[in-house]
Amino acid sequence: MERRHLDALNTRFDEVADKGFSTITWSEVMRWWDRKRETASIWLDLQERWEDRDFRGDKNKKIPLLINHQRGVYTLLWGEADWFVPVSEWAAG
Repeated sequence: MERRHLDALNTRFDEVADKGFSTITWSEVMRWWDRKRETASIWLDLQERWEDRDFRGDKNKKIPLLINHQRGVYTLLWGEADWFVPVSEWAAG
């Protein structure tokens, strides 16, 4: 991943931590990871980068990153919502 794309991704992670959610378009994902199609390796990398940031919530518990996809936009958030799933599920393939 190019440095400028990593900076953009880290900005999105900051938005998730600060606001509770952020979005990334399908075209951004393909460009940032230099892919032509969606693969589990993208989501594994995303999850690892999120975990490297080590965001923590109440009681110093790690905050899982959740994701949903609608109409070419991925919504990332932390917390609990039944229409979002952990990125780890997408990373598993």
